[in-house]
This record gives sequence, structure tokens and C-alpha cells, in this order.
Amino acid sequence: MPLLVALDEVTRGERPLRSAWGTGYLFGFAFFLVSVHWIARLSNVAITVPWLKYPAWIAAAAYLALFPALASTLAVFLARRSGFTVVTVFTVVTVVAGFTILMPRG
Repeated sequence: MPLLVALDEVTRGERPLRSAWGTGYLFGFAFFLVSVHWIARLSNVAITVPWLKYPAWIAAAAYLALFPALASTLAVFLARRSGFTVVTVFTVVTVVAGFTILMPRG
């Protein structure tokens, strides 16, 4: 919910889409930093190069944060164009992206 409140402020204001990207990325980075903390907690026996666990933890969170940033930017862009609230558009964007990923290919 804090992300949607922040995106609503970005949508109503005259801030550029970069602001939506930054908001989504910051939220995603914080979220995934906590979510993939298990990488940093791996034992030294469990991995080949023990000192890589901390850079891998940060890199994984930084990479995964790209997806909320992209969804946030797309949601703000579509909300400004369509007139719908950013909450509605963000929900639709997230569901469509989820179905797109899960669709069988071939």
C-alpha cells in the first residue's frame, strides 16, 4: 500500500515518469533486499566462494527491483492517459504481467 500511495502522489503531480521509476525501484529494492536475505545467510560451506554472498544478495535485490520499477512506470503512464486511478491501473498491469509470464509458449 505505501507504494500505491506514493504512486498516486506521482500521478496527481506534474512529476516526470522518472519519479515513478525511482519510486518503484526504491520500493522494490527494499522489498527484495528483505525477501532474498537468505542469500546473505548462507553458510560458508554451502557456497563455493563465500565472500560472494553479500554482493550476490545486493545484485539479486537490484535486479529484481527492476520489475516493480517497470510496473510502477507503466501504471503511472497509463493512469495519466486513461483517467483511471493508479491503484486500478497498477492492479491490472500486475495481473496482466503475471498471466503473460505464466502463459505457455510453443
